[in-house]
Amino acid sequence: FVDHAAHPFNAVATTVIDAHTAEPIMITDLFADQTAGLTALVDGVKSAMATDEKLANQSAPEPVADQLANWLPDDDGLVVYIPVAHVLGDYYPVTVSWDTLTGVLAPGMREKLTK
Repeated sequence: FVDHAAHPFNAVATTVIDAHTAEPIMITDLFADQTAGLTALVDGVKSAMATDEKLANQSAPEPVADQLANWLPDDDGLVVYIPVAHVLGDYYPVTVSWDTLTGVLAPGMREKLTK
């Protein structure tokens, strides 16, 4: 909320912590090959967006770490918060399944994130 703004707005910020080291896990840490991983993640986001009517006219993020920095692990996959129109809440969670990311995750990363 900003003073004197016409409408309130939402912001999202996530931090994923490695329970063994107490260090943050960054989106770039997830993948053996950062470019391939971020591209696979964006492809998964685009696929999920294509099946959600609310997201039909929204732009997908680029495969750039800064645009995908707000994420959380879930039992079903990675939940990525993508920027959307204000009417949709400014950010919208999109889940990319673990199966979609299997070939690009760093060794042991899925186990680290789901235990």
